[in-house]
Amino acid sequence: MPRDTPEVQLREEFNRWAEEGCGEEMEDHHLPILEPTLAFMNIQLLDRVLDVRCGPGWPGKRLAPRRLHRRRASEPAPREEAPYLSLAGLYEQQGKESAALEMYERAVRVQPRSPTALVSLDVLALKLGDIKKATSALEEAERI
Repeated sequence: MPRDTPEVQLREEFNRWAEEGCGEEMEDHHLPILEPTLAFMNIQLLDRVLDVRCGPGWPGKRLAPRRLHRRRASEPAPREEAPYLSLAGLYEQQGKESAALEMYERAVRVQPRSPTALVSLDVLALKLGDIKKATSALEEAERI
């Protein structure tokens, strides 16, 4: 590809900015575009957003506070079970059973009378061979 094409020039400019640590400058420059765009998107707490990370990731960082009240994306709002259940499901799909189990346990801590969280905890604990934890969760679900 010739060096004077717009694509090459753009790539070289972005690479130069990254090497010089100009990410904050880029962020400030793009805020007038980003803020109205994020407001227009009206992203809700349980919505899923893919940040393709073609830069330092600042749009995702600006988005996270809107969704999770200034918490990290891996730490859902503390009094809601649904984000924990969603994360647990994702972890299970990825084969990360220990992380999924922890998310189910968090869901039960914030909503102790959630049949979904308790049964999900029971099923995964049983799969992992933790009979005591599985039995406890199932007994609690039966009391509801």
